[in-house]
Amino acid sequence: MKKMEMVIEATSVVGRVRENNEDMILAGHETLRNDTLRKSASVEGKERYIIALADGMGGHNGGEVASEMMLRDLDTFFYDIPDDLDEDGLIDRFFTWMASVNRSINGKGSEHFNLKGMGTTLVAFLAYNEKCYWVNCGDSRLYRIRRGKMEQMTRDHSLDMLTGLRSDSNVLLNCIGGCCPDSYVDLVNIPDVEIDDIYLLCSDGLTDMMLDSEIVDLINKGGTADDLARAANELGGYDNISACLVTITEKTE
Repeated sequence: MKKMEMVIEATSVVGRVRENNEDMILAGHETLRNDTLRKSASVEGKERYIIALADGMGGHNGGEVASEMMLRDLDTFFYDIPDDLDEDGLIDRFFTWMASVNRSINGKGSEHFNLKGMGTTLVAFLAYNEKCYWVNCGDSRLYRIRRGKMEQMTRDHSLDMLTGLRSDSNVLLNCIGGCCPDSYVDLVNIPDVEIDDIYLLCSDGLTDMMLDSEIVDLINKGGTADDLARAANELGGYDNISACLVTITEKTE
């Protein structure tokens, strides 16, 4: 992997309908909710970095608690793993972590009535041991924009992927917590990261409001994560809206 720098723009807003924001974003060690962030991160050699987005769910404030619990646990886990794991070793560690955090969130939900059934999605982009990976659990998404064209890299863990019915799009088959006993995570190497690639992490509060063609058109016109959230809000803002744009640039000395 070339010496690279990631320019990160992130925003998370409550939208027009919901009373609270159950989404949350992690960039490095910094968490974000109801705010906007812009920062750069250098990745060289065996340096590591993670950007992750969580879309919480659950009664009362359960979604907020689940997304924050998971991201803070992910932050500690990711920066504590050994430096030289190969891809299989990294996958094994993530599966072990997933089982642990899933038990923690389900356990807390069972202990507190107002948190019963709380859970969260996870989508992440990470640099580790001179490689880049994406991680997915649920229906938050990672897209790549390369030379103006956008492709979805993750696959939604939702019922509509089986039935083909848009009406089933909000029925999750896999998440962290949510009384799901056997959560699993997809972790996939990205072998061909290129300078000027843009990676978009987003919750379904964005993709339910905007077509992929509208999203990439706005990005190609120089739109920021904040611009994406604003556009989705103007189209209805029926859910919390979170977006994170990660632009890959070459590190200069």
